[in-house]
Amino acid sequence: MARQASDQQNLSSAIDAIKGIIKSQNTGWTLLSILCTGLFCGPLITFSPLIVKDVLHADVAQFGSVLTAFGVGGMLGPILILLATQRLDPMRMSLTAALIYGLFIVAASQVGAVWQLALLLVGSGFLLTVANTSANTFLQSQANDQNRGQTASLFMLAMRGGLSLGNLATGMLISLSSVHLAFIMNGLLAMVTSKVLHDSNCAIWTTPHAEDLAMTQQHWPCRNVVVAVDRGPEQTVVLRRAVELARELGARVRLVHAVPGAEHQPGDPGGDEFAHFLMQMAAKDMAQLQAAVGTNFEASVVAGGIGPVVHQAAEAQHADLVVIGRGLMHETLGRLRSKSFEIIRQSPCPVLSL
Repeated sequence: MARQASDQQNLSSAIDAIKGIIKSQNTGWTLLSILCTGLFCGPLITFSPLIVKDVLHADVAQFGSVLTAFGVGGMLGPILILLATQRLDPMRMSLTAALIYGLFIVAASQVGAVWQLALLLVGSGFLLTVANTSANTFLQSQANDQNRGQTASLFMLAMRGGLSLGNLATGMLISLSSVHLAFIMNGLLAMVTSKVLHDSNCAIWTTPHAEDLAMTQQHWPCRNVVVAVDRGPEQTVVLRRAVELARELGARVRLVHAVPGAEHQPGDPGGDEFAHFLMQMAAKDMAQLQAAVGTNFEASVVAGGIGPVVHQAAEAQHADLVVIGRGLMHETLGRLRSKSFEIIRQSPCPVLSL
């Protein structure tokens, strides 16, 4: 009886952990993106034999070269991840890859030669690897030692389950219409879902110390908030939401803005004058931002890289939370958006992406 009760308790704990992972905004949205990637992007490789045989009227040998092309692309994906994972947000990289993959699926429906399909599948293999591996990287960064196994299992379930459901739905659509229409619909749905998930108006709470519960708990209750602001009209939304959050938590807010181009360059006679100009412009932008929102927080304009500047500000203010703007897909190359993962990795406290 004691063993049965222990087994039931362990099962109940595992189920509660799985529910927590799914309900969490951070991991829940990530799992949904993985499911959608498998659902709409996965069927391309499954039904590529149909394109080779029925659309391109090619033979088995040519089909083998098509599969090889997909495998080559899949091996190239990890190279990008190794080079970029320290500089780019893995979820942004995952969703961007899935969106581009959607374009490849639409293009695959219009191919007229085997070599065209092979080129598309090289890119597809590359993008699928980037999308899934980057999403898994983010999931594991959010997991702790207690739920890491459940997180990995849910990743596999979302990826394999999405592929199976996608194959079933695509097969039914092909039988009711045509290969061309099925692939066009899959590609469009892949692009739309990736865009919607990327731009979803939900805050994402991330901590670089997920495996250390005690270190995370020391920042709660939240009393000091550092808001890293960039230039641009969308920053008013970030600041307003940060103000609302701070008001609810009863926290003190401090703004920080990094100016990388204003760093002192030894041996550059005109550099200091130009740096002074950049600092003045940044201070003016910060004042205009606060005037637009109606705030009068302490603000720092600091010369230096975004990641180190935010890290130093968070430590100096004993911050319990850093707030940053996540931005939209068309602003992927924006300064603060492209540096969000760097800020998260270097932050001494949790980071809230708005």
